[in-house]
Amino acid sequence: MKYNDILTVRRSIYELENRLPVSENTVIGIIGDCVNFTPSAYNAQSQRVVLLLGENHRKLWRDTSEYLTSTLPMDRIDRVKKRMDNFIDAYGTVLFFDDSTVTRELIKKFPASEKNFLTWAEQQNGMLQVNVWNSLAAMEIGANLQHYNEAVEKMLGTIMDIPQSWRLVAQMPFGAIKNRPDPKDKVPLTERFLIK
Repeated sequence: MKYNDILTVRRSIYELENRLPVSENTVIGIIGDCVNFTPSAYNAQSQRVVLLLGENHRKLWRDTSEYLTSTLPMDRIDRVKKRMDNFIDAYGTVLFFDDSTVTRELIKKFPASEKNFLTWAEQQNGMLQVNVWNSLAAMEIGANLQHYNEAVEKMLGTIMDIPQSWRLVAQMPFGAIKNRPDPKDKVPLTERFLIK
């Protein structure tokens, strides 16, 4: 598949199944390559990933669902519970972190660039997320990107110890595609892409 083809098939896919069209080891290898080869400012390599599979994956989303539904207004509970059930039904979850120790060390070394390093940490994490998402899409694996950061962070402690310097950025449930979403409308390219 050409890279532009991958861009057209990569979508937020919420209806996922607990299976993969390739081996689990293939997915682990591809995600590892993404972590290893995604660029970062000053070669900081502050991006971190935790891959949750099997019961750890399901436990995270069951616990997050219980936490959220106990704190949300009644009119939002059904919608959030359905969303969480879709995540539980997926094969696994990629958790994206930034190691704030690395970023703080760079700020100490180059204090005039403090705002830049904070921005670059977000950008390089975004690049990693897109690389993982596109790599999964190239293998016909569906995924979606979530930001239930505060709730998920509360639940992570019940599954594993994460270094305190790792700041959770995003979560990506993934699995076999149960249903593909309808195409999205696009703003005309002439309004978003200028050539001078």
